[in-house]
Amino acid sequence: MSAKSIFSYTIILLLIFNISAATLFSNEFFLFGLGLILLSYQLFIAQKPLDNKLIGFVLIFILINEASYYINGPVYQQISIFKFAINLLILPYLTLKIIGKSFWIKFEKLVFILTAISIPIFLLSLLLPGLFLSLGNIFRPLTNNIFYSSDTNRTYWSSLIFVFNPGQWQINRNSGFMWEPGAFAMMINWAIIYNYFSSRMKFNRKIIIYIIALFSTFSTAGYLAFFVFLIGTVIKSSSIKYQIPLLIVVVFFAIYLSNLDFIGDKLDIYVSQYQENEVVDNAYLKPKLNRLQIFFYEIEQTLKYPFGFGNETDFKFIGDNGLSKILVMWGIPVFLYLLYLLKKYLDFIDISNEKKISLIFFVLSLLIPFFSNPIGKNVFFYFIVLTPVAFEKSLIKKRQLQIKKYLLKYGKET
Repeated sequence: MSAKSIFSYTIILLLIFNISAATLFSNEFFLFGLGLILLSYQLFIAQKPLDNKLIGFVLIFILINEASYYINGPVYQQISIFKFAINLLILPYLTLKIIGKSFWIKFEKLVFILTAISIPIFLLSLLLPGLFLSLGNIFRPLTNNIFYSSDTNRTYWSSLIFVFNPGQWQINRNSGFMWEPGAFAMMINWAIIYNYFSSRMKFNRKIIIYIIALFSTFSTAGYLAFFVFLIGTVIKSSSIKYQIPLLIVVVFFAIYLSNLDFIGDKLDIYVSQYQENEVVDNAYLKPKLNRLQIFFYEIEQTLKYPFGFGNETDFKFIGDNGLSKILVMWGIPVFLYLLYLLKKYLDFIDISNEKKISLIFFVLSLLIPFFSNPIGKNVFFYFIVLTPVAFEKSLIKKRQLQIKKYLLKYGKET
């Protein structure tokens, strides 16, 4: 392995540890420091100017924050705008440009290793819970301090490659390397889609491992996202010999989902709390809403000011919903553009070079976990949406090949 490859894998692994939100690398200052290093490398060592596309994104981000600062009132320090511009825009963009188009190949390889490792470790934790509880003191230095905010979290720990989460609802669920099972399911759903697209729309060995790990998370959003993904594969398949087995799998999985108590119960609770305006008591300074409640609440705030509140808000309630957080943070115009970039990301990782009418289902299978996870300020989301911006030339070339292929096939007939 070359020195450049070792450097790339090291940077990506550290970023995964940050994305996990469970490790000592999961803080803004790690991203800020790494972003400054890459920015210095780009400007002073490589002596390359920043791309106009990146500068444009940063200027839009600054404009949104400054406008909100003066219209809606100052709720943060001005220096935080610069910090988040480095963390969420400059860092992922420069990482993609420096490592190149192999970034996602390397990223997925590491995610697969961590996912495969989690399965036997998780099974061992079910067999020996006492042993895993006793490991908290050993792995605490590697764990994000936010999980030690109360005495009830003292047994939570991360070994970087695996998280032991013995909370009331998590003890029998696999968190993998992420901060909780739902977040692990989000990463698995992304990995399944990535493998499906990058293997010419085929189910490979990796996808089977990912599915096994997904079932161990018992994640409502993860299961629903996978169900939508399966529907997309049925629609995408052009051969009846593949459609029939896939359709059978979809039907059986739908029956399986409908019989899972934790999915129906959780959805019932969300709807009931929303209808009754019930607020969950918590240790935070502000009342906390469930994912459905905070979604509609932040939409309501966005409609009052549709151009984005920036990286900080001072709303009455808090809650965990990634999509509404991105919406309220960026505003309606940029949010719609980010959704467009999400679709373009799937175009980028698709090596089959074919247009798919089923693309809407694959986009939805990404959005469902984003709905239930607080990824508004998680750099993973920004790596995804900035990929088609960083590699726009590759997408243009692919589109040209698609047109050429279409003309060669149908040109004479038309």
